[in-house]
Amino acid sequence: MYLFVTRLIRFFFLALVLLGAVRAPFDWSEDATWELSQGKATFRLGLAWPEVADLPAEQEMVVLPIGLLVRRQANRVVNLTVLQGEWSLLRNSQPLGRVGDSLEQWQNQLGLPKARYGNPEKMGIIQYYQASLADVGLMVSQEQVQSVMLVEPGYLVPALERTGYSVLP
Repeated sequence: MYLFVTRLIRFFFLALVLLGAVRAPFDWSEDATWELSQGKATFRLGLAWPEVADLPAEQEMVVLPIGLLVRRQANRVVNLTVLQGEWSLLRNSQPLGRVGDSLEQWQNQLGLPKARYGNPEKMGIIQYYQASLADVGLMVSQEQVQSVMLVEPGYLVPALERTGYSVLP
């Protein structure tokens, strides 16, 4: 019985240590500036549309030559999605991860996701994080982050669900 209790205590201690290792080093509920950066190009939610691209008023989105999908609503940026290239996610100008880095590296900075989403017709899994001023999605395939989505708060989950994604256990 003593051996069982000792092992149980060790197990709980190890679980607490491991859980502490995957917590974000910041508070997700704090207001923070979230940006996607590639070299000197930096984009954030809320930018006025003319700062991003000079397009007709009726055009809702554009794919920039640098590999970034930008969607607007009411003449401001509401969705940024990395399609290709070497992009970094920044929080208050501090880099958190780069596209191409391992999921483990990202989780060391972001902690565990609030939820994971999958679509049986798609290869990757989306790790969903919720901040006070942005929803963040990481598209992961083979334990490597392939893309980052930065979306106005509350809009990423409905968009995923509309496109066939559902919460994974």
